[in-house]
Amino acid sequence: MQKLIYIVTVCLLVLACKTETPLTAQEVIEKTLEVSGGDKYLNAEIDFDFRTMHYRSARGSGKFQYER
Repeated sequence: MQKLIYIVTVCLLVLACKTETPLTAQEVIEKTLEVSGGDKYLNAEIDFDFRTMHYRSARGSGKFQYER
């Protein structure tokens, strides 16, 4: 019985040890944009309030307009 527990433990440890290559900063940014909306930000109007100020961002056809 102890041998079985030992074998199972060793197998789990071996299977759990994977080496993954770390993501570059660019890959992290690309994955973040993809998950949060991707191309929707290329043509978008975003309005939000932060503290006492109102902000607006309009993007379309490669042009940007920011208002405060």
